Parts: sequence; structure tokens; C-alpha cells
Amino acid sequence: MRNLPKYKYQSGQALLVVVLIMAVALVVVLSIASRSTTDISKTTYDQNALRAFSAAEAGIEDALLKNSGAGATSTVNIDTNANVSYTSVVAPATSTDTFNHPGPIVSGQSRTFWFVSHGGDGSLTCSGGLPCTRANQMEVCWGASGTADNTPQTPAIELTMYYDDSVGKLSTASPNNYQSVKTYRFAYDPQAGRRGSNSFSSTSGSCSFNPGSYAFSTGTINLNSYLPASCPTTAGGGCLVMLKVRALYNTATAQSVGLYVHNTSGAAVLPAQGTQVDSTGTAGDSTRKVSVFRSYAEPQSVFDAGVFSLNDLTK
Repeated sequence: MRNLPKYKYQSGQALLVVVLIMAVALVVVLSIASRSTTDISKTTYDQNALRAFSAAEAGIEDALLKNSGAGATSTVNIDTNANVSYTSVVAPATSTDTFNHPGPIVSGQSRTFWFVSHGGDGSLTCSGGLPCTRANQMEVCWGASGTADNTPQTPAIELTMYYDDSVGKLSTASPNNYQSVKTYRFAYDPQAGRRGSNSFSSTSGSCSFNPGSYAFSTGTINLNSYLPASCPTTAGGGCLVMLKVRALYNTATAQSVGLYVHNTSGAAVLPAQGTQVDSTGTAGDSTRKVSVFRSYAEPQSVFDAGVFSLNDLTK
């Protein structure tokens, strides 16, 4: 048999090398293109997410600046690629006997629970179908579930109950005259080691009411024992105005607080405690939601204590 020339066996190798080089180059190019497309997509998503969040915050600011009350809705186009819509509702949305305040507090801070409804002009009123609390018992709960009761950071609370037992009671009419408002204070401390020196009342274990779960409770406070006889229990006194809850000792960790009101023979209701603004911002395929609870206006904490003198004050 005649042998073929050597170049006949090698004539396809150059083409194979070229094909392999082109295949490798194509893979590299496709990989770079895919990576670039992914980076561009991620960058676009991140930018849209940031724009959507900024739009949601802008909706909150718009609602607060306009002092938008319950039922207010608005849609704002930020630009061609972003818009925001928000809704304001009273919180709690319906009359209920419990309220978990959304704002946790550290020592020295306080939260207010209202027993009287707020009218559209901000005045206190029980007219026009707006509910006011008619209860003769209440329970205050605080502290995250599982909070220890034997550390220096164990939270204690001071309660200041505001009531009006005058003839034209603040919580039965709408005089908005506060000259007859009186206060009664309670103090509770779950840490037994401190009660010997601060003389606070002991607590009553944990408590929970949907959706709140708390480490400490005042137990049932019978308001009949503290409100004057001019506030009949059948109407919850018609005297209750508000309750301020101040945290003590927990300087490092903010703790939540909730209130439960009821009657000996049945349920009671709390009025709306403020306005919940839910703002949703969108940009491209991204959606972000921001919610803010705006409580009703109240006196600054500095007015919880005052100095009274018939004469000029001197240092």
C-alpha cells in the first residue's frame, strides 16, 4: 500500500485550532456580556429600590405637612419613573378595648393613651358619634416578653391618670377648659430589690392581648378606688381624660407598652389614639412601603411636674 504524504494527515489541525480559539473567545465574550447585563440589571434594581423608598418617605412628609387626617389619600408623581400613594387612617381602626403603642420608650420617656376622642379640629369631644372610654378597670402592660425582673435595666413605670370631675366634665362635653383637670399617680416596679427604696407597687406577672405580649403587668387597677364619687362607675366616670405612662430605669433598651380597659360587668372601648399613615412608593419594578404612627398633640413632658408659688421665685 502506498503511504500518503504527511501533510495529508495535518491539513485539518489548523482549522481545529482556529475553531477552538474562536469557541474560547466566544465563551469569554458571552461571559463578559452576561456579567455586564447582570450588573446593569442589579444597578437598575438598586437605583429603583432607592427611588421607591425615597418616594415613600416623600409621601409620609407630604401627609404630615398637610396634617392629613383619617381617610385622606393622595397619589403624587415624583417624576416619570417614580410615584407614591399614601392613606391615613385612625389607629386603632375600630373601637377596641386594647392598644399596643407602636413607640417603645427608654427611661424618662412617656407615651399617652387617650380616653377622649379628638374632633376634626383637634378638640377633645365625645359628641358626633365619637367614642370615649367608660371603664372602671384598666391594666397596663410593658416590657418585651422574657425581660428579666432582677437587673438594673429592668423597666419600672409611673402612671399619671388625668381626669376631670367638674360639672361640665371634659369627657362629656367639649369645653376644652382644662382648669379642672386633676391627676392621680401610680408606680410599679417588677424588681423586688428596688421596691424597698422606691416604695413602688409590685407587679402582677406577664400579660398579653393581641398582638402584644408583655413581661410585666400592673394587674387590674380598680378605678373606683381612685376616682371621686362624682364620677359614677356606670359611666366610667365620664371623667377620664388620658393616661401617661413613663418608663424608668431602662436606659439602655427601649420597651413597649400597652393598655387594656374594661368594666366589671362588660367591655369598654378606647377611642382612636392617633393617625396611621401608610405610604407606598414605586419606581420601575421596585415597591417600598413606609408606615408612620402620628399620635395626637399633647403637653410636653416638662409640664408633668411644676413649681407653684404665691410669691416670686428667688434663687
